[in-house]
Amino acid sequence: MSDYPPSNPSIHDITNLPETINVAPSIQLSTLQKKQVGVVLDLFQAKGTMAKLEDWLTEDAVYEDLFATTKGRKEVAGQFLGLPVVCQSSSTISHQVTQLHTPPTETSSSSTHPIPTSTYPKMYQIDMDIQHRFVFKPLGNQVEMNSTIIIFANPEEEGGRIVRIQDRPVDQISENSIIKALRTMNAKITPHILGIPKNEQEDQAKAEKFGAI
Repeated sequence: MSDYPPSNPSIHDITNLPETINVAPSIQLSTLQKKQVGVVLDLFQAKGTMAKLEDWLTEDAVYEDLFATTKGRKEVAGQFLGLPVVCQSSSTISHQVTQLHTPPTETSSSSTHPIPTSTYPKMYQIDMDIQHRFVFKPLGNQVEMNSTIIIFANPEEEGGRIVRIQDRPVDQISENSIIKALRTMNAKITPHILGIPKNEQEDQAKAEKFGAI
């Protein structure tokens, strides 16, 4: 992983640095967890690269929202790497990590019989409230969304990479909304139209073209 702050912009470098992550006073995140939040913010802010996805998401990672479920880095890449094509800007107005759920480390307190910790999922869960603004091409139509972003990761596997991201909008989204059209297109169509970078040279070129670094 890259050191912070980066001396030169790179397709691997997270732009939302750990020290900039807004965390509720009652929550304590590790540096790794803050970096995971940072890379997810990068993705929503159209600053994603294939390198970041490979660094921080498992190969079979899942992204879910109300309209689609994308499975694997390629489909997840389509969901986010296509944002600069359809958006003039994609910016986070505010964010805050509100919850950190960790697996039990001891026997269940509700039972007199010990329950092995191996029976519990080893993933932890980070909940983040986010207010985000999309400005769409070509006319500059603006849409603001309030969502809870949920990040799942297993610190014991694949270097603590993210295994699942869920986007749960707070506001009701209509069937004919711009957001629904955007996400459906990004998940299924964008990877075939734009192509996913096949190597770091292509990734670098796309990132420079769309201002992702």
